[in-house]
Amino acid sequence: PVAALGLVSGMRAVFAASGTTHLLSVSGTHVTFVVWLVATGLAFALRRASWLPVVRAAGSLGLAIGVATGLGYAALCGLGPPALRAAAMAFAAGVALLGGRTSAAWNALALALLGVLALDPAALFEASLQLSFTAVAGLLLWRPPPGFLRGSLHVSLAAGLATAPLAASIGAPLPAGWLLANAL
Repeated sequence: PVAALGLVSGMRAVFAASGTTHLLSVSGTHVTFVVWLVATGLAFALRRASWLPVVRAAGSLGLAIGVATGLGYAALCGLGPPALRAAAMAFAAGVALLGGRTSAAWNALALALLGVLALDPAALFEASLQLSFTAVAGLLLWRPPPGFLRGSLHVSLAAGLATAPLAASIGAPLPAGWLLANAL
């Protein structure tokens, strides 16, 4: 996959040294961005429609199509554990929101884990599943504050601290600049 990205040799080592190797793979962040972009863009476009019933349903329709697009994107990318986790969590949140309920993040995370393991029980022993679910659990426990800059730093710190013991146990490096690199 790295060669497909057109990276020169040695560039992967630079990503590893900075603690940002996960950016080379399709991650939950990418799936979440696709869901958000499609849901927001479609809802925006539908609200400009002159047909009143479409305007009333714009948010719900945008969310449903955004979640479906996120699921499709994860499937297109091979349904790796991080992408599948994000798609399953987006699906659970979307169903809850469309049903008029608030989404329950821990329930969505548990549902995502069950979904990933139902498709591939051996994924439990893969570092990508372990790191992805541990990072999200760290985010749910930490609850980053609002604000882009503070929130970004707190998200990076929460995910980094949650996954550091696991990363160390599998021999992954923890570079000095990981907090800033991941926040950026």
